[in-house]
Amino acid sequence: MVDMPEDNSLFQRIEWLDALNTDHAEIDDDHRQLIDDTNIILAVLALDRPWAELIELVLQMRANCVAHFRREEQILAHEDYPDITGHAAEHRRIEQELAKVVDDLAEIPNPSPPARELALYFRSLLLNHFLRYDLRYKSHLLYKAGR
Repeated sequence: MVDMPEDNSLFQRIEWLDALNTDHAEIDDDHRQLIDDTNIILAVLALDRPWAELIELVLQMRANCVAHFRREEQILAHEDYPDITGHAAEHRRIEQELAKVVDDLAEIPNPSPPARELALYFRSLLLNHFLRYDLRYKSHLLYKAGR
C-alpha cells in the first residue's frame, strides 16, 4: 500500500461514504476495492513514483473493474433488476473508456501534467458511475430482500 502525502490536494483520497452503500455486501466490497485501487493510483501520482508502476496499477484496476461489472451484472440479473440491459450497456461504455485511457497512458513515456489529468479521470469516472447508476438499483435490491 502506498501512503498519500497529506499536503497534495490535487490527488486527494476518495473516502468511502455510507451513501455509496448498495446494501449488497459483495457489490459494496467490490466498490470499496475500486476506490482503494483509485486511491493507490492517486498516491503513486502524488509521490512521482515510476511511470511503469502507474501503468501496472491502472491495468490492475481495469481488470478489477471488469470483473466487478460481470459480478454485478450476474447479481442484478439474479435479482430481476428491470434495467439490467441499460446498466450493462453503461458498463460496456465504461470499459471502452478505460481501454482508451489505458492505451493513452501506455503511450506516454514519462509523467506529465496532461498524463496526470488523464489518470485522475478514474476518480470522476468511478464516482459518477456509483452515484448516477449503481445507486439506482439499491431500492430494487432492498425491495427484493424484503427491506
